[in-house]
Amino acid sequence: MMWDWYGWGGAGAWLMLLFMVLFAAGVVVGFVYLVRALTTGTAGSHQETPRTRRDDAREVLRRRYAAGEIEREEFLRRRQDLDDDV
Repeated sequence: MMWDWYGWGGAGAWLMLLFMVLFAAGVVVGFVYLVRALTTGTAGSHQETPRTRRDDAREVLRRRYAAGEIEREEFLRRRQDLDDDV
């Protein structure tokens, strides 16, 4: 009677096993969440939609035009080329 968990009988052992399994699952979920947050740069469900290559190319084109690396005609021609690839 000394080790019967104050009248709980075998239920105490089952509860302890259940809490150990829940704790282990929480550690695994936390580890997966941490790895995903570190590899994608975002955490949680508010992830941004991935940008397309066309959007990235347009941004590079805008920056080059704004920096004066390309002329207006070349900017317009390349932007048209990007729009035609739709």
